[in-house]
Amino acid sequence: MVLLFFLLITLNGFSQYQGHPILSKLEIFESGGKVHMSAMISAGNFCNGIDLERSIDGKNFQVVATEYGSCGNLMEAVTYTLTDATPPKNQKLYYRMHLLGQGYTSQKTINLLGVEEWGYRITPNPASQKAVIHFENWNKALVKIQIVNLAGQVLFDAATNQNSFEIDISKWDNSIYFFTLYNTIFRTKVKGKLLVENN
Repeated sequence: MVLLFFLLITLNGFSQYQGHPILSKLEIFESGGKVHMSAMISAGNFCNGIDLERSIDGKNFQVVATEYGSCGNLMEAVTYTLTDATPPKNQKLYYRMHLLGQGYTSQKTINLLGVEEWGYRITPNPASQKAVIHFENWNKALVKIQIVNLAGQVLFDAATNQNSFEIDISKWDNSIYFFTLYNTIFRTKVKGKLLVENN
């Protein structure tokens, strides 16, 4: 038993995540407008519960989710994922986990850009030189976009599994352009307008 414990501690030394001595992984991601943070606790390490904390300035944190009870396992690494169900949109957010009895993890940041009620957001708006059209795509579906001018000519046609399109509009005339976003899984369409104001 003593030998087993020694081997576990030794193996942990090779797999420790630099953000905290008992972790081998710490990740953050957005899905469906919620922020999720995952921590993998290396085998042989324990804590007395986990708090997920959020900050808008990187200094003052508040608890937004809690995993109660003991965490960790003697024989294997265990991953815990906590979710911030109502994060504020359109700003940079800071997150960390408080492993109770083991201190804090390092901070992770995420830029959470919310879409408008009609299903997209354009930044900047009006756009100049470059436009980014953001939309929700939590399941990583293939989303297609087509942008046409007032005459119906197609100026941009692309597809992505991400949640935004970045478009070079530096050579486009000052005008209104019309676009359609098509989600190939849900077979839904979102239509919108792009206003270009190049000097």
